[in-house]
This record gives sequence, C-alpha cells and structure tokens, in this order.
Amino acid sequence: MFQIARLKDSAVTIKPQHLDKEPLTAIVAELEELYVDKVITDLGLVVTLYEVNSIKGGIIYAGDGAAHYEVEFRMVVFSPFVNEILVGKVYSLTDENGIRVSLGFFDDLIVLPNKSGMDLEKTKWDDKEKIWYIEEESVEFLAESNNEGNREEIGAMVKKFIEPGQQIRVRVTQVTYPEEPKTKQELQKRKLEDGGQREGKFAPMIVRCSIGESDALGPVGGNEGEDDEDELEEDDDE
Repeated sequence: MFQIARLKDSAVTIKPQHLDKEPLTAIVAELEELYVDKVITDLGLVVTLYEVNSIKGGIIYAGDGAAHYEVEFRMVVFSPFVNEILVGKVYSLTDENGIRVSLGFFDDLIVLPNKSGMDLEKTKWDDKEKIWYIEEESVEFLAESNNEGNREEIGAMVKKFIEPGQQIRVRVTQVTYPEEPKTKQELQKRKLEDGGQREGKFAPMIVRCSIGESDALGPVGGNEGEDDEDELEEDDDE
C-alpha cells in the first residue's frame, strides 16, 4: 500500500521572506508544501516527506531575491497494487456509481456496479433504503422431532447490508490517473470513475476495486458477527 519513492527537484525556490531560516528547515517546509497530499501521476499520493538526501545550489539571481536549490529527497507514497486487499469505510453509495470507499487519508476507492466490481447476481441495490446489499445463502440447522435427535441442514437467504460508515474489505483491480479537465463544465460531465465531480473537485487518482470474487470481500462485521453469535449459541445448546 505504501512505498518510499526517491525524487529530485532542480527548482526548489525559497522566497526572500524565508531566507532567515536554516536552509534545511526552509527546504523541508517548501517540499511539504509542494508535494504532501498531492498526487504524482503513475506514482501515487504523497503522504509525508521521509528524508532529504542532498541539497545543491542556493543561487540568488539578480532582481529575483529568492534562493534556488536542487534537492534529492524521499517521500512516503500511497501506491496500491493490483490484487492488494484494503479495508476502508463506506463513504457513499449510489445506484449509478456504486460504492465509494475511504481510507481516511484517501477517499477515491470505488466499487462500480458492474461485473468487474460486484457479483451482480448476489449484490443488489435497495431503492427504498438507498443502500447496496449482498444476498447469499446461509446454512442453518433444524432439529427434527424424533427420538434420535438428528439435525437436518436447510438453506436460507440472508442479506448483508452495506451502509455509510461501515467497514468494507475490497480488492484493488486498477489504479488510474485521469487527465485533469480544462473547464468546470467538463468536470461536471465526468463519471466518478473518470475523476468526476466529488464535492466539486477533480480526483487525480482513482483506485477501482472489487467485492465480487470471494466471501472474504465486502462488509466487515455486521450480519457476519450476528451469525457467529448464533453459531456459538447452538454449540452451547449441544
């Protein structure tokens, strides 16, 4: 999920009002301003500055007043890989766009309502409640009314609801870096998976995910926990 990336910037500029600071202190502040919480295309979201490896220059040009440096440094970058399993919280749900998931520091994990994101035979939209749910078969036991005390397995369909704020486990299927739209009108026309409008902002990095291939994917806890309690109660009865 995270990696340390080595970067080089040959045009780090320290403005005149900051020249009274130690060069390293001023450069660290400038690098954090330039890179932290920013997406670097084909690399990922910069989370924090890890270390500064080298500083060269400090040239002040006539009529400029700023000091210019060439800096090599390393950053901690959020860069998920395909098939990686992530656990986040449901940020929002819609019939058209599917499920948007947040990791706290990154809100653009999306599970699309198609075969690449969901098993549409089991995962369905509740139009009344405006939430997605997974419908699956649960094995229960029915005590027969005979002297031998045999038990018969019966199948029952249960719903695992996916609700805002709920923890969810997803598998990464694709990471994309959409081209920034040139106008607000273009942004408004973009789909969610193409960096479209999120609270009026463009998303420069999209992580497409799936919850469809395994029972281990999908909502964490909730109905699963209730089922576990039922099983424990049955074990106690035995």
